[in-house]
Amino acid sequence: PSSFSPRLAPPAMPPAVRASEASSELAASPAPLSDAARMKGQGDPRYIHASRRKEMAARHPDLQDISGTEHRTGFFMAALVALQLAGALGAVYFKLPIVAWFPISYLLGAVVSHALYVLIHDCVHNLAHSSADLNRALIILGNSVHVFPSGILFRHYHLIHHREMNDNVQDPDVPAHWEANLVQNSAPMKAFWMAFYSIFQSARTVTCDYKSPLTKPADAAWIALNYVVNFGLLGVLTYATKSYVPALYLLVASMASVGFHPLGARWIQEHYPTLPFQATYSYYGPLNWLMFNVGFHNEHHDFPTVPWSRLPQVKDKAPEYYNSLFAHYSYTKLLADFIVNPQWDLMLRRTKKVEDLADSKPEQVSTDAAKKVL
Repeated sequence: PSSFSPRLAPPAMPPAVRASEASSELAASPAPLSDAARMKGQGDPRYIHASRRKEMAARHPDLQDISGTEHRTGFFMAALVALQLAGALGAVYFKLPIVAWFPISYLLGAVVSHALYVLIHDCVHNLAHSSADLNRALIILGNSVHVFPSGILFRHYHLIHHREMNDNVQDPDVPAHWEANLVQNSAPMKAFWMAFYSIFQSARTVTCDYKSPLTKPADAAWIALNYVVNFGLLGVLTYATKSYVPALYLLVASMASVGFHPLGARWIQEHYPTLPFQATYSYYGPLNWLMFNVGFHNEHHDFPTVPWSRLPQVKDKAPEYYNSLFAHYSYTKLLADFIVNPQWDLMLRRTKKVEDLADSKPEQVSTDAAKKVL
């Protein structure tokens, strides 16, 4: 199947740029190691990106120049929140029946909702402003139209994901054992899992072996504020319109944006292992211009201090580290393949020795992975 066949990323430079024009130092340097080779050398997937970052910073010192904040993030976030509210209120104002507003919410509202999740992600890394508190406030603003008050909690668990990436017990991005065992590689169950991904993701944090975000009073206060804002907004919308349609419109858009929707395939794209093995996978398709370059995920894990607007520059400045990597180009194709192809198994994400996937044949992946789960 296509998703399990290696495909290299397109060249970052046009063909007219000849190798002889590269710097002599870079040409003389050894080729970057593959993720599988780094795994075999270090034995822990958590250190793959740290290892790559150290090498890349030494070979391309100018990468440090693109780190920092992107102050336009807050303006884009406010505009998208206003747009989402306009859609929710418009469904009531124009008295749209459910057969009209539901597809609008699923097709268009989900795009807005997902874009807000991407900007929230940048705020989690304090890339919208130098003030951590202002970034938290922006997280709550962006999350206000997602119905579920998950923004500040996402901040807590996402930073753990970066520290404990692919650790079966501590990384909240890895499906819990009960979750992977329930879904496995069944097409109907994978479709159900994608449709309610946000609920599964929240449930697995209960089993995440890490300290609760409620242990610090300051974090607990921000979480409480997140709840007040989200439920307060729902109350205002319902009271002002005397209708539950705005809340339902926002709910459909929110769940679709991270669920059974082409954009929901992003959760498969980022870290689910295919062939060849990599700790992380990027997406270089056309939706990046709508989704604030969120597809540049390898680049993000290599340099998490680079904001969305400058992520493509990471690839441009260090093409030898990305041009040889497997990359996805279609979320729709990936989502369909994930659902119907039995080789996509949630147990793949829980493999203890994921570097072995690099030496496996595609048809062996699911069978071998099932033998290596915790």
